[in-house]
Amino acid sequence: MDNRKYVRAILDCEILYPTIFRNDKKKTYMESNYSLIAVDISEAGICLQSNFNIPKDCFVSFYLRLGDNLPFKALI
Repeated sequence: MDNRKYVRAILDCEILYPTIFRNDKKKTYMESNYSLIAVDISEAGICLQSNFNIPKDCFVSFYLRLGDNLPFKALI
């Protein structure tokens, strides 16, 4: 049983152009075989799942599109 205060809702979101920043270097994953997926988004943060390595000592930047709205840039 889920003991959350609010009911979970399905969110239509898309992550575009994920970029890893580490030691003054950056790598953008634009190829279709790389994916970064938002597993859970809440007021406390965002949980991501990827099929490429994200080191612990780096920043991740991407554009997040919610529904049919214009994407906005996020840095985590």
